[in-house]
Amino acid sequence: MICLCQFIQFLLHKQNEVLPFMASQPIISVSGLRAIVGDSLTQELIEQYIAAYALQLEQRSPVGPVLLSRDGRESGEMICLDSHSATKFSQALYEAVKRTDMYDEALSMYTISGSLKGMSMDIGRLMAFVPGWLENQSVWLHMSYKWYLELLRAGLYTEFYKEIKKGVVAFMDPQIFGRSPLEAASFIVSSAFPDETLHGSGFLARLSGSTAEFLSMWNVRHSPSSPERPPLPRPQRFEAQTQINIPLVASRCALSPPCPF
Repeated sequence: MICLCQFIQFLLHKQNEVLPFMASQPIISVSGLRAIVGDSLTQELIEQYIAAYALQLEQRSPVGPVLLSRDGRESGEMICLDSHSATKFSQALYEAVKRTDMYDEALSMYTISGSLKGMSMDIGRLMAFVPGWLENQSVWLHMSYKWYLELLRAGLYTEFYKEIKKGVVAFMDPQIFGRSPLEAASFIVSSAFPDETLHGSGFLARLSGSTAEFLSMWNVRHSPSSPERPPLPRPQRFEAQTQINIPLVASRCALSPPCPF
């Protein structure tokens, strides 16, 4: 018998060779289709599956909305639409999302869900929260940051710059956000919350998800392979009412007002 560790080492050593027992064939199951892009996943196979799915939709009555998406991995771009069609599709999708109740017009931000009014408690714990709080129609920063990142990746640069002026912490009014503009929050209370005095306020410090998405935005924006893009807008100036203390190794740095970001 050969142990699993030895087998994996063997595969890594042979990864550039064609192994007879590893036939390059599509894997078709109840989970869908799996294949290797550029090998067993051919353009012909893709078109056959699209045609078959379109035929099934045509036979249904009535036909509801169809949402198209792609695999988020790099290989997903290989079977995506051509650049012109992809941009038009992304633009249409952006406008469609903005017309839903997931877009909070009062805050110009995007919530984690639309209205859950009338939903059964069977859908889970999100129904335990008041609308506009936590998992019930609040603004989850790291999720909205993902949305801004995808606007940038889709080439919707004008829309990207417009959205981040309202949705990225650095541009928010700290008196409304209620926290240091140097840190993100888990969620922001949306305008669906009954207490209007809390609308736009951030709760629960959270750095991992939103920071990772922001770094991804930064990398895409400043990538050498990216096309020429307009400069990033400067965050607004604000008058800090209190000192903001930032731990730096063994010392602290106090930011005095006024403080431009």
